[in-house]
Amino acid sequence: MSETLRGREMETIGARLKEIREKSDLTLDEFANKINLTKGIIWSYELGKKEPSINHLKRIAEFFNISLEFLIYGVEEKIGINLNEELIKDQFFITVDEIEVSQDELLEVIAYIKAKRIVKKELMK
Repeated sequence: MSETLRGREMETIGARLKEIREKSDLTLDEFANKINLTKGIIWSYELGKKEPSINHLKRIAEFFNISLEFLIYGVEEKIGINLNEELIKDQFFITVDEIEVSQDELLEVIAYIKAKRIVKKELMK
């Protein structure tokens, strides 16, 4: 595991909160006023003296527009995309080596993955 990742995992909620607040150029007073909490409460969270309540965690995450997972664990929630023909045609584009992948290429990739899964399933029998 890399030092950066290990450091992020070992970071506390309070340390993440302080980092996010400072990157947002907010003083302790400004942030406390904006989310309607006292400066002392925020300070105690940032120093790790108290753990935020679920209500406060939600309020903080919503204010900074971040996920609860990131605030609590330091990792973002994965977002799944179900690739189907309609989605490919209408909503997304994908690039490889800075060149847009055509719909035909995407359909070929999906067909390849499906075929490979079928073969793997047959071999496991």
